[in-house]
Amino acid sequence: MKKEIIFLVEEDIEGGFNAMALGLPIFTQGDTIEQVKKNIQDALQCHFDKEEDIPRIIRLHIVKEEVIADAPATCELSAGLGGLLRERRGAKS
Repeated sequence: MKKEIIFLVEEDIEGGFNAMALGLPIFTQGDTIEQVKKNIQDALQCHFDKEEDIPRIIRLHIVKEEVIADAPATCELSAGLGGLLRERRGAKS
């Protein structure tokens, strides 16, 4: 018996959340995080034949993806990027 299981929880682009167990073929979803938690417990009971096989610790890794478009460069990441930034700054002056 595993002592713990980890679920990756991500926001669905159509709303709600998807939860996927790492290392096991268990997937569920819900409209809220609270509903996902309940659905994970239900999914674990369906997946494992015996109650004693269900991991006692359930960890949720909740991922929130954000995209920053056209973010200003605040530092030079490489010589090539630094040169490109200097060229762009020179064009604006």
